[in-house]
Amino acid sequence: MRSPISLAAICASLASLPDLTYAFSTVVAGASTAAGSLSATATAALPTPEESAKALSDYMAKAHEDKIRAVNDAEDRSRARIQELEEEVADLKAKLASPTVGGVSNESDGSYAFPATNKAQAEKIAAYQNFVASYVVDSSIEKVRAVKDAEDKLRANYEEKIANLLAAKKNVDGAGGSD
Repeated sequence: MRSPISLAAICASLASLPDLTYAFSTVVAGASTAAGSLSATATAALPTPEESAKALSDYMAKAHEDKIRAVNDAEDRSRARIQELEEEVADLKAKLASPTVGGVSNESDGSYAFPATNKAQAEKIAAYQNFVASYVVDSSIEKVRAVKDAEDKLRANYEEKIANLLAAKKNVDGAGGSD
């Protein structure tokens, strides 16, 4: 079951049509009489239901065409913007491929490292400082240990030679005195 359509709703929906504006203004003026009912002249100025239906369907068709046109315009603008962005990305990729760009290029795998931000750069510097500090300390400890080991080996070698020479001297002294 259809709900009844009020005269005010029809007038409001069709009031934007320029060729029917005068007819509807007459209807609205007649509808607002002191008694609140339509006068005889306003009733005669009312369009027939078929005319109202045709005017409404024409209005709806025009609104639909305008909507389709607006959607197509928006899609065209979006496609143009996408094309611009794709071209910009292609240009950036071409610039990244060239070795003259300000960033660091890794030629072995063709990757590119973007310049670091201040925070990332500060973190890298702090990590590098920690690495260098531990490396210097560890290498100094290893150097001291290596020098000590070399000195111990050298000392042991010379002590062995001295012991052999002393033993040889005792043998020579002991053998020479008995003759």
